[in-house]
Amino acid sequence: VLLTVMLSLGKNLEWFNSFLFDYFPLFNKFRTPNSVLSVTAFLVPFLGILGINELLKDDINKKKVLSALYISAGILGAICLFFIFMGPSMFDFSGLNDNFYETQYGINIAALIADRKAFMTGDATRSLIFVLLSGGLIWAFIQKYINKNVFLIALALITVFDLWQVGRRYLTPDDFVSKSNVTNAFQARPVDQQIMADPDPNYRVHDLTIDVWN
Repeated sequence: VLLTVMLSLGKNLEWFNSFLFDYFPLFNKFRTPNSVLSVTAFLVPFLGILGINELLKDDINKKKVLSALYISAGILGAICLFFIFMGPSMFDFSGLNDNFYETQYGINIAALIADRKAFMTGDATRSLIFVLLSGGLIWAFIQKYINKNVFLIALALITVFDLWQVGRRYLTPDDFVSKSNVTNAFQARPVDQQIMADPDPNYRVHDLTIDVWN
C-alpha cells in the first residue's frame, strides 16, 4: 500500500519516482502516476478481509486484538478529525484551471473553493462515522455481545451502503433513461447523415463547426 501511494505521488516525490522512471523497464509507459491507485484500492480492502478472517478464528488473543483495534481506530479517527478541523486551513484548494474557469465561464472561484472545502470536511466526517461504526462492530463481536453471523451481516451492510452512496455520486437515477430519449436528444444533421451514409468506417471525423475543447 505504501509503495503504491509513493508511486502515485509522481513528481511530488521526485527523488523516488525519477529513479524508477529512468531505470525501471516499462515504468515510463504509464500515462499517469495516479493510475497506480487502482492497485491501492484493491490492496486496502484485501488487507481488511485478511484482518476479519483473523478475527473469526477461535484462538485469538482478546487483549491483543482490542489493543490493535483501539490503536487503528484511534489513528484513523485522528486523521479524519484532522481533515475536518484543520484541513480547510491547511490547504489553499486552488486548481490549475481556476483562472480559465473564471475568465471563460464566469465561475465564482471563492464559491468553488468553499465547495471544495465542504467536500473534504463532509467526506472526512463521513469516513469518521464509518470508522466508528466498523470499530464498534468489531468491539461488540470481540466482547461476545453479537455472534459471528450478526457481525458479518452488519459489516456487509455498512460496506454496501458506503459503496452505494459513493456510486450515486457518479451514477444517479437521472442517468438511467430509455434509449429513445437518448436518440431523440441528438438529431442527426445533414453532415451527420452524409457521414453515416459512407460505407467505409475506417476513419474519424473532426468537427470544427463546434468548440472541440468543450
